[in-house]
Order: sequence, then C-alpha cells, then structure tokens
Amino acid sequence: EKAGIIYSISMAGSTLGAAGPLLSLPLLEIGGSVVIAGLLPLVIVAAGRKSLPAKGTWIIFILILALITFFNKQNPIIAARPSPYKTLPQLQQLAGTKIIKTVYTIQGKIDQVESPFIRYVPGLSLHYTSPLPLQYAVIKDGDMQTTYYKIDPGGIPQFPTYTLPYAGYVPIQHPGNVLVLQNGGGTALPMAIASSPGRIIVCENNPIIAKHTKDAYADRNI
Repeated sequence: EKAGIIYSISMAGSTLGAAGPLLSLPLLEIGGSVVIAGLLPLVIVAAGRKSLPAKGTWIIFILILALITFFNKQNPIIAARPSPYKTLPQLQQLAGTKIIKTVYTIQGKIDQVESPFIRYVPGLSLHYTSPLPLQYAVIKDGDMQTTYYKIDPGGIPQFPTYTLPYAGYVPIQHPGNVLVLQNGGGTALPMAIASSPGRIIVCENNPIIAKHTKDAYADRNI
C-alpha cells in the first residue's frame, strides 16, 4: 500500500550514503566518518520510540558519541589503519620519512610524503652514474604511489634518457605535443620534459593529484 513512499525513502537513504562522505571525510577523516555512519540508524531507532524518556535517553547517548567522535577524531580506537604491507606503512618504518600533508577526499586518502629512501627510476641503465634528483611522492590510499622529481627550473633532466621507455622519444626529436596518461608511477613526466616538447598534456583522474602535478612542474609548459 505504501510502496512508493518506502521506495523513495530507500533511494533518499542511498543518496545520503553516497553524498555524506563529501562532508564528513574532510571533518572527521575515515574512522570518524564510519562511526557517524553507524550512529545514523540509531537516530531513526530513537525517533521511533514511543516512550519519551527512552527516546530522550537514546538521543543524548547518540549525541555524546557523535561529539566524542568529532572532537577526538585522532583516537586510535576509531582511526583507520592501512595494511602494514602497503607502501606508506613500509616507508614510515624508515628513518627520515615525513608525511607533509594529508587530504581526505571521496576518491581516496592522499598523503604527500618525503623520505630519503624514495628512489624510483624503473628501467634505469647502469651506464647512468650521476646523482639522481631529489624525489618525493604522493600516495593514494596508502599504496598507489606517484613520484615527483625536483628538477632545476628550466633544466633538462638527463636520467630519463638512460631509461628503456625513453626509446620511444628517440625517433622524434623535440615533439610538438606529448600526451602523458598518468596513473601512478611518475617517470613519464620527466621523460616528456627531457624530450624538450612544445607542450605536455597530462591526464590524471584524481583532482588533488592533478593539482599537485601542475604545481610540482609549474615552470614547464604543462
């Protein structure tokens, strides 16, 4: 008899479930967002109680839990801890590793990390004997790493020319346009810069990482 209203309420709940983290993640981080999501059904239970004293007790209890969560979001009991085998926890075991900035978004947790042990140049030839530029990383959800290289402004990095993937640039000297499809990694951009192109276009599906990429190589025509 009330299929329409029940279905509309169900769809409204699904919508709130999807949109809620947009507001809760920046304020409460991951653990707090989970706790608040778990408390919401209790609000409905409390509102449906016929006994007013019982209803008031429920509501006070829920509000206390919500306030504890909001003002103590760093509580280790509710903190979300990634697997110790992921990239970020492994790096944090090494001396000198620092998390510079953390951003919580609907698309994942983004950490900017500096460490003397970030040395990411896959496929580098043994013929390259010069020092590598300083590196740091942006890590999504504790595991997906995008590496950035501190290249001198206006300078042309040499290390990318000693990697196997750079062979694709050899037949085409100074290309007009280079398209980089970025999905982690990080060496594709220094390779593109080393080819001295007219313009580099980068596709990155995470807006936080996209902005960081643009800022990291702000002196280049990206």
